[in-house]
Amino acid sequence: MKNETEKATIVAEYFEGGVSYRELGQKHGVSLGALHNWIQEQEQKMNREALEAKAAAEVEKMGPMPTDIEALQAELYKTKLHNKLLEEVIKIAEEELKLPITKKYGTRQS
Repeated sequence: MKNETEKATIVAEYFEGGVSYRELGQKHGVSLGALHNWIQEQEQKMNREALEAKAAAEVEKMGPMPTDIEALQAELYKTKLHNKLLEEVIKIAEEELKLPITKKYGTRQS
């Protein structure tokens, strides 16, 4: 079992490019499944951080608001971020499982 620092080093090596899962696994003695999971976790973290940064920039553009509105704005921000995260999780699950999860509008119900 690798510690978090070792995992981060291995994942960073993958993102630097030029090395496959198989090569990394052999080099570091890690299974392909574990590598896949670590890399997916890092990609999700990077996506989440990018969404948070974008949302924070949008909120900052709006300027200061009265304090009662700020509390509502913070809650709305958290809710929107949570929804985006869930949408990304569903999208990833659909791609990996090759199953349609989201409702297709306009389809007939039996």
